[in-house]
Amino acid sequence: MPFVLENAIYSKTGKWGVIISHTEHALIGGEKSFVEKYLSLYHDAVKDVNNFKEYYKEAEEKHPEFNFDWVTEILEMIDN
Repeated sequence: MPFVLENAIYSKTGKWGVIISHTEHALIGGEKSFVEKYLSLYHDAVKDVNNFKEYYKEAEEKHPEFNFDWVTEILEMIDN
């Protein structure tokens, strides 16, 4: 399936969703059972979350003029 820049894919019932960014990352979320199943199948999730954190840490240092509050809020959800 081709992805064009920004994209969102979600279930018709609203039980899961994926947001794909042009900055080469995606965020996935949904009901607890969906996330647990996804994590059981995607073994690089922890590594990828750490890469996401590092990417935005560097971005904040390089671009203090941008607001990265949304990243902090997402990481708080991921870490909980």
